[in-house]
Amino acid sequence: MSANQKLGSIGSSLDEFNTEDRPPSDGTSQQQQQQPKKQKQRPSNADAITLGGKKDLWTLIREHKARDQNAENARLDTVLFFVGSKGSGKSTIVHRFMDKDEAPTPTVGLEYNYGRRTRGVTAIKDVVHIWELAGGTRMSQLINVPLNEQNLHNTSFVLVLDLSKPESIVPTTEALMSTINARFEALCRSLESRGSKRPKNLRAAAAKKYAESPDRDTLPPNSPCAVPLVFIGSKYDVFKGFEPETRKRVCKTVRYLAHVHGAYVVFTAHKDENLVAKCRQLLILHAFRQGSVKGMSVDHGKPLLVCPGNDTFASIGIAPTESVAARAARGGDVVDASAGVGGVAMGSVRTWMEWRDEFSRNFPWKEETLERPDLSKFPEPAIDALCEQKYRELERMRKNNQRKAQLGLDQLKNGGMNAPSGKAYSRAKAAGMDVPDTLV
Repeated sequence: MSANQKLGSIGSSLDEFNTEDRPPSDGTSQQQQQQPKKQKQRPSNADAITLGGKKDLWTLIREHKARDQNAENARLDTVLFFVGSKGSGKSTIVHRFMDKDEAPTPTVGLEYNYGRRTRGVTAIKDVVHIWELAGGTRMSQLINVPLNEQNLHNTSFVLVLDLSKPESIVPTTEALMSTINARFEALCRSLESRGSKRPKNLRAAAAKKYAESPDRDTLPPNSPCAVPLVFIGSKYDVFKGFEPETRKRVCKTVRYLAHVHGAYVVFTAHKDENLVAKCRQLLILHAFRQGSVKGMSVDHGKPLLVCPGNDTFASIGIAPTESVAARAARGGDVVDASAGVGGVAMGSVRTWMEWRDEFSRNFPWKEETLERPDLSKFPEPAIDALCEQKYRELERMRKNNQRKAQLGLDQLKNGGMNAPSGKAYSRAKAAGMDVPDTLV
């Protein structure tokens, strides 16, 4: 490098270090020159809009992702309501669902349990509230206690059907579904009177299950039920030993009931782990909104597994009826199988009446009676002695009342002959019901 080049580089370096000491060449003051330049700020996510006043694509994606994240972080509260006939195995199913090892005890009235499940990397604990109604249909009105406006959209009903007692299936289902539908409609009327859209959304979600079903236009009014339903056929280990014709008749009837009401159907036995796993998977779907139910089984020789909307009236067939001669002999209407049941469309009210009549004819149902427990099996000396004393007092009071009433009748027959002179006869005094003179 020559000497001139070295001097030139040194001069340029000195100019860079001495720029603050030199006056500006354009005539502006040093204070104005030192003011920082304003930089253009990039628009935030909220300000990212297009010329048309609409949010751009990336902003919409960010907001949608934020909403999904908030929904995932929200705790889920659901309700499972177990109902069914007495002794159908509701408590056993609840214990298997909750992974309890101890043997279940008989349910009294309305019992409550709860279960929790951890979800996601944030360890969110979802909660399912489990109600179990005892006594079959006798205490069905207790359904109105836990089912309210706050949990209506998160409640699922589990109807346990005792397959070992086919005669109880139809009466139990009719009675419980009547109570459930009545309670649901009452809550919907209350919500709709205040402008709530929840009833409409629940009915739309139920109808969506039948959007691709060929029977969507032939379902009865108010079908399917807007409350999620699960029909669990318990004690399948006993049921599979029945005659094939009996199993066929029961399976078709259960499928018909489930198809009309929009319910899942699954058969289970507490000793069969495969069936218990399928039942538990279906309950987890309703309790924690996780998983799915795959497959379908409608063969009466195998355990049923049916999802709402997948079955059809054509697949179920018409109700197994008597022969034409037998029906005509007892004065019944002759049914043309080619025109459905009674000549009306499948799914109508009259069709169900045919199903119920035929089922009841083959499986007569006896009304449930309230049996008084035998208290001699539960001795309590102190309580027994107190009860005996109260019974004696009650008997003594009854005899005194009878004596007074007889005395009043005798005086009435005598026409007041025994009444004191100068005073009129009084029926109230004779019966001991007069007002004392001190209170007049």
